Amino acid sequence: MSLLRTTSIAGRALAMSFVVVAFAGHASTARAQHNGEPWNAPERAAHRSNPVLATDAAVDRGQMLFHQSCELCHGPKGKGNGPMSTSLPIKPADLSSDHVQSQTDGALFWKVLSGRGMMPSTQSTLTDEQRWAVIDYLRTLAPKRQ
Repeated sequence: MSLLRTTSIAGRALAMSFVVVAFAGHASTARAQHNGEPWNAPERAAHRSNPVLATDAAVDRGQMLFHQSCELCHGPKGKGNGPMSTSLPIKPADLSSDHVQSQTDGALFWKVLSGRGMMPSTQSTLTDEQRWAVIDYLRTLAPKRQ
């Protein structure tokens, strides 16, 4: 075997080791962050108003973004049962639940922006307008009251 090929294989093995260690560390961080502790947005963030009107267009945009960024874990109806949910150390939130739906738009925006544990931050992947549109869509997941 050539020296270049040996170095390449060793380099890939080392890189994979880093990935496994990083994932394991992230998973333990996720467990530590969820030890029954409530996930509350800072007061200032919770009082922030949604500047994006929940028009059909905004909700449709939010649904598309949710499908792209959130559905793998939260599921198509936001129930926390996406295809990735079974492999996560902490079950994703049911976004249609009273617990989630009772939170302010500002609190949800802050959580989507910040992320926690296995839920990634959207700081570098979504604009503020896109995050607000996702919040508009999340509001449609609430059970219909009669």
